[in-house]
Amino acid sequence: MSEDQPPASSTAVSTDIVKSTTEKFAEFVQWVAELIQKRNWFTLLLLLDVALFFGFKQEGGIIIGFFQRFFALDLPLWYADVFWMVLAGIFFGAIAVAVKTMPRAAKLEVQEGGERKVIKGLRSFTAEDADMFEKLQRSDAVAACLESLQRREFRFGVLMGESGCGKTSFCRRACCQS
Repeated sequence: MSEDQPPASSTAVSTDIVKSTTEKFAEFVQWVAELIQKRNWFTLLLLLDVALFFGFKQEGGIIIGFFQRFFALDLPLWYADVFWMVLAGIFFGAIAVAVKTMPRAAKLEVQEGGERKVIKGLRSFTAEDADMFEKLQRSDAVAACLESLQRREFRFGVLMGESGCGKTSFCRRACCQS
């Protein structure tokens, strides 16, 4: 074996490192794509904040460090102030997005006679109660159930739960959406 070639075990280790790093990077990219697809702006803004912090901070930033080393880049005096203002702006923007997109608690509305419309007891929801059903945020569960039922490999399913938990309402809502 010549001295130019690394030992076989060293090559296998470096190949494993490259493979695992590539797989982790691919998972990261898929996660970011999923965030974009689901329009999860809160997490995307925080991700941008973290990326800017590690890439562009004045001392130790990866990207800034690269430009300073290879291109003898001198940062202007105002850079640090603007950098921290931008980071703070993105952070507070993420908080605003989180507050705006946070699911609201269902309001309990009272019908004539003092009966609460949201709490139906053992009576199931009807078409007139569609707005209350939406406030209970069951539409996602109904959509997921319908998607499962429409798959080619679906053969048999059981919907079960305690008495009064909403099985009939769930089925009626699923029938209305299909």
